[in-house]
Amino acid sequence: MTNTSQLSPFKVIANPESVEVIRTTTGEKAIFSSNWLKLNTFEKKAYDSQVWVDGSYQNNTPTLTSLDVSIDRAEISQEETGNDRLVVHWQDGAKYSYSIDWLWNTSLNPDPIDNLSPVSWTSPRYLKSFDYWKVTNSKDSRDLIECLKCFLVDGFVCVNNVPSEKTAIARLADRISIIQRTHLEDIYPLKVKENPTTFAEISGDVSLHNDLVYKGHPPAVQLVQVLKQATEGGENLFVDGLNIVKQLSREDIELLRTTPVSFVNKSQSVYYRCVKPILVFDLLNNFREIHFNKDKLIFPTHISNKFYYAYKRLETLLEDPQNCDRSFLIPENSIAIYNNLRILHGRKKFVDPNRHYLSCYVCEDELKSLYRILVNH
Repeated sequence: MTNTSQLSPFKVIANPESVEVIRTTTGEKAIFSSNWLKLNTFEKKAYDSQVWVDGSYQNNTPTLTSLDVSIDRAEISQEETGNDRLVVHWQDGAKYSYSIDWLWNTSLNPDPIDNLSPVSWTSPRYLKSFDYWKVTNSKDSRDLIECLKCFLVDGFVCVNNVPSEKTAIARLADRISIIQRTHLEDIYPLKVKENPTTFAEISGDVSLHNDLVYKGHPPAVQLVQVLKQATEGGENLFVDGLNIVKQLSREDIELLRTTPVSFVNKSQSVYYRCVKPILVFDLLNNFREIHFNKDKLIFPTHISNKFYYAYKRLETLLEDPQNCDRSFLIPENSIAIYNNLRILHGRKKFVDPNRHYLSCYVCEDELKSLYRILVNH
């Protein structure tokens, strides 16, 4: 049986298993299941009591027998102070009252990051950049908040006016997160060597890829500091995976997100391998990650021909000049911060042996935690 009552600015629709609350002024809606309401009455023995006790979050979980009672009806009431409350009448005769402000401002308060909608792009040269000293200023967080926001929206941000010293990248890393350790050095040089052990130490072309894609959980946030840019060549290639996904057909996306492939890095000192799809979406069907590295990729023997066609179309889009600015250079004395699981990167060959970069990874969870704290203060 459905019971509906209305008292501006809320409308309530109740049935035995849930209550729907509608804010009439904005049209916002929220559904609270009967069990969720029971789990959030705050009082340890609320399920045996008709008394509401306001309080803070608690971890007391009732036994399953406490979850058998259904809702009879729900209504909005007002306190003497004018505050609205949701009053739920249960079929066992119990009655609990919930603060509407608490329901909306606490229980339904979304993650600030969920309020940010990722925006795709075709070249990092058009994205916003920030001043190093303003971002690292511990007494004023306004530029830091905006920098983190742009990173979360665009997946790429450039910080300029960076001191030409090796401690600068560490300072920025500590300001936005904490360094994420890998099998590489915490802060490792990207400089040509006579006996290279990685692509970072050669002067030739480096194709688009994710760093450490052969690991089960590659770092999501990468920082690259330019101490000395190449005098000729060495253009930095960045491709936004979100932009590429928007150009793929539904059929190609389905093949690339459901077909597992292997990524392998094997040498005398390491042997990493993992199995994962090339595209990853979350439970709400939002694009989250692209995994790509032609030099580390191994296709299983049984993959269908349809997958290969989809992969080829993906590869063609990645190489399309409209999606990859092949003349972009990270400015000298700058640090690029980018999402290693959304943005593919590479570079063109160069001849300057003095070209010198530094790189490190930082933890995504700590970066997001910092953003939530700053925007809520």
